[in-house]
Amino acid sequence: MAQINKNFEFEQDGKTYSLYDLPAGFVIKGKLLLSGKELDKLPNLSRVIVEGDFFCSNNNLTDLEGAPQKVGGTFYCGDNNITSLEGCPREVGGDFYCCDNQLTSLKGGPQKVGGSFFCYNNKLTDLKGIAGEIGGRISCHGNQLESLFIPPPQKDELAILCDKKIAEKYGLADSTTYGRLKATTLYAVQLHAYMIVNKKHLDRVREGEERKNRLKSGFAAFKKKRAKEREE
Repeated sequence: MAQINKNFEFEQDGKTYSLYDLPAGFVIKGKLLLSGKELDKLPNLSRVIVEGDFFCSNNNLTDLEGAPQKVGGTFYCGDNNITSLEGCPREVGGDFYCCDNQLTSLKGGPQKVGGSFFCYNNKLTDLKGIAGEIGGRISCHGNQLESLFIPPPQKDELAILCDKKIAEKYGLADSTTYGRLKATTLYAVQLHAYMIVNKKHLDRVREGEERKNRLKSGFAAFKKKRAKEREE
């Protein structure tokens, strides 16, 4: 593990390096932990590879510009004020956590995640931009999701943890509801649905909605045309 001192320096292979002056292609062996460092911006690690985990949680980050080029283990950027995933590594070998932020979109995030994808407690209305390859489950509860559609390519079945309301919208009969305690002024039970989602089911629902939207759009254009003809 790269032990970072107060000057953001660490030792590796008998040498001392600064996070703010690493050459392109440099490989940090083991973990890099930057949590709780009161960072407003990440050091520029965009051309650096981290072999182990990368943690930058509990800071004051609003973006991920400067994140490592690749992370072999878990990437954890939760508990910040991040509004965009732009700057993320393209590939994360373990789990990817962007939970407890201010995200309204997943665009710019990693395209391949070897473990699970955790984006709960944000401000998402859909999952557009989520990684095309996810090895584990998706946890997306605590958002304002209006859609569960997952862009291709994805495996045919995915385990998804989401709010019960959005699960019911899609008629996911194979979902299991459970209570989760959330710490507030008083303890309150928050219901989520944990399900194994058949992607083909979501695709059929999406096709139906797209067809309905096309008909609605065509009818609106027809009404506009007729109104214009009457005026003439």
